[in-house]
Amino acid sequence: MQAGDLERISIEQIWICNADSSNRTVTLAHIPSGDDSAESNFVLLDAMTIKAGQTQVIDARIYLEPGDRLVSSASAAGQLVVTMYGRKR
Repeated sequence: MQAGDLERISIEQIWICNADSSNRTVTLAHIPSGDDSAESNFVLLDAMTIKAGQTQVIDARIYLEPGDRLVSSASAAGQLVVTMYGRKR
């Protein structure tokens, strides 16, 4: 695939499922292509609490350009599942 073949994507919903028996937090950042600033400059969700055994659905409009990154971190490894729905634009 060549650079001109890369697609732009629009994320429309994010599902975050907490499979643990304890409340957990999640942080999500959108980092633009080529930007090496601190992730904390691009936070979309900052330590959002997801209750034990619950799924949080977030309606979103996140526009990703080729090379952009979405980065997530959680308060416990292997306990949160993040799933996103989007389309090519």
